[in-house]
Amino acid sequence: MNYYALSLSIPVAVSILMFLLMRHERRSMLMSGLAILPAVLLFGPAASSYWTPERLFGLSIGIEDFVFMFCEASQSWGFVALVIGPLPRITPFSPAAIKRFTPIALLGIALFFGAHRLGLSYGLSAILCQSAAALTVVAIRPGLGGASALAALSHLLSYLAGMGLARLLFGPDFTTMWLHETMLGPTVFGLPIEEYLWAASFGAAWVPLLLYASGTSPRKPGA
Repeated sequence: MNYYALSLSIPVAVSILMFLLMRHERRSMLMSGLAILPAVLLFGPAASSYWTPERLFGLSIGIEDFVFMFCEASQSWGFVALVIGPLPRITPFSPAAIKRFTPIALLGIALFFGAHRLGLSYGLSAILCQSAAALTVVAIRPGLGGASALAALSHLLSYLAGMGLARLLFGPDFTTMWLHETMLGPTVFGLPIEEYLWAASFGAAWVPLLLYASGTSPRKPGA
């Protein structure tokens, strides 16, 4: 049984619901989801040291990986908008956005592969990469600090809820995809703590990075 494919039912269902209900954010959620997809090709092969899901057709990187990351990126944007109201539209594929985005992305990539090569686990390397990107964006644009913190918290809570539901629906077999011997040790719902640190750091980095690259800021004061 493909537990990875089964587990995608939760993020896909949440994403569809958000797209249906959040009419004003549909375009930005779509852009957010599309913008993250190249990262799957870049970081996906390294993930084999962290988890070994059973993918469709036995691929090392499958359609499930792209669907999962699309959902995570679009939901991160949607949850922030859900809390503070409509956000400005983003243009992550414009030349100006790519110019702003590229240096921070290269920093994160260098940190990830450098840390991974030095022996840090895939999970911790990814957390380091994302945390550095978040801190860099907030250092450049301090006004995005609130959006970063809110995205981190909302993505963490949604990830906790989703993983808890997955464990309830699919049972202990769901957690066998992760190679626990490479982890820090603590688990939540049978999953390594790195999963939740990854979720928080992803939200902290991704939403403000999209805003920064697009040259925009949240409209709500203090966000």
